[in-house]
Amino acid sequence: MMQLQLSCGSEIIPLAGSGAARAWKIHQWGADTELEMALEGAQAEIGAWIGQVERLLLRAGRDAGDPAQTWTYLEASLDGAAWWRSPLDWGRVEPVSGPGVRAVGSQGIRLRIARRDWWEAREWTEAPLSNHHGTNLTGGILVDNHTDSGPHHNYADIAAGVVGGDLPAPTRLTLERTTTDGMEILAGLSHSTPTFEHWIETSAGMAGAGVTSTLQSDALASAGSYQRLAWSGAGAVTLLSFTRSAAWSSAAGSRIYRPVLRLHNLVAPSSERIWLSWRAAYNNGLGYEVLREGEAVRVETGQRWVVFPPLAVPPWPVGDLTASSEPVTLQLAAQAEGSGAHTLDADFAHFLPCEGWVRYRPVVTTVSGTSIVHDSGSGVIQRRASLMQSHEAEGPGIWLQPEVAQRLCLLARAGTGMVVDWQTLLKVEFKARKRSL
Repeated sequence: MMQLQLSCGSEIIPLAGSGAARAWKIHQWGADTELEMALEGAQAEIGAWIGQVERLLLRAGRDAGDPAQTWTYLEASLDGAAWWRSPLDWGRVEPVSGPGVRAVGSQGIRLRIARRDWWEAREWTEAPLSNHHGTNLTGGILVDNHTDSGPHHNYADIAAGVVGGDLPAPTRLTLERTTTDGMEILAGLSHSTPTFEHWIETSAGMAGAGVTSTLQSDALASAGSYQRLAWSGAGAVTLLSFTRSAAWSSAAGSRIYRPVLRLHNLVAPSSERIWLSWRAAYNNGLGYEVLREGEAVRVETGQRWVVFPPLAVPPWPVGDLTASSEPVTLQLAAQAEGSGAHTLDADFAHFLPCEGWVRYRPVVTTVSGTSIVHDSGSGVIQRRASLMQSHEAEGPGIWLQPEVAQRLCLLARAGTGMVVDWQTLLKVEFKARKRSL
């Protein structure tokens, strides 16, 4: 027997099923629901029940969508075990007959409610995570701050079939690193081609005209080396070109990515002003034709990463009409303000997927360690051990897709550091969602 109830925090009012006033007819139009009910009991009991429901509906209208308040839900269970819920926006009780009929121990009412056009699981479910640190781990998995053949993985994989339902599922991400304060973290989700290689070592690039590149060995760099790039003058130059294969271009799928470049050393001197941008180009055999160029970003002299605006890769559609994409060339371009000599120590580039993304910026940097717990559904973000918020979330958050494999990528920095050997403990929980039960 289907069970229905209203809930708000610990307060629960049964509507249909065990211990409830009997709902003898239910009408539903999308997210608008009407329940016709026969209340049975003493006159005072019926009046008290209606008053309790009205107060709960008042809270629903007042607090709907406010992440700082407890929401009111219509909850349903088809089997008495698994419960699904839908937040209420407003509601009201309409008597079918006047209160005088309560003297005979019964009164008919209509309960009208407007709710969100989806149902979600009432409880969080943890997603098992996999990378080189383990397979299908629960309780959290370590995520490295770069990817190379070490092996190091700056991502965690979620297998197909883990996330149920038929709508994107909100997540509760827990990210922790107890030994580093005030970390800024970028997270990006890929579900269309989760095994796509988002990372590029700068050693794979070819220096442009007027640029001298020197490979520098350093155990503290990704894959053990970085490129020292040197040029002169204030004109625009192409620092590096990376020609990616047809298979890579096809897997990229003309989706949106946010390039992130790690600098092995800070730009010096501190007065240096350099702008960088990414281009997507086609090699026609005679040269490169630039089809898209992202907005230029100034290199912050006190940071070891450069975060770029999103870019479509490749810059042409990859769809059913194309058996495979043409190769694409990605170019890192630079322009300095001064006319003298310039140097940039580039380690690796990561094309962060944007099928789901969020950027956690620290707002309190004096607390010990980094701890973030973020509910993408409500927007609530806090530290794990307290209600204090040390970070703010920029972006739509991470929403898992139902029934498909997906990959969650992370990159982190703190202050002037972006250490490749940093490891962040990641835990992913979700609430499956459905359009209808």
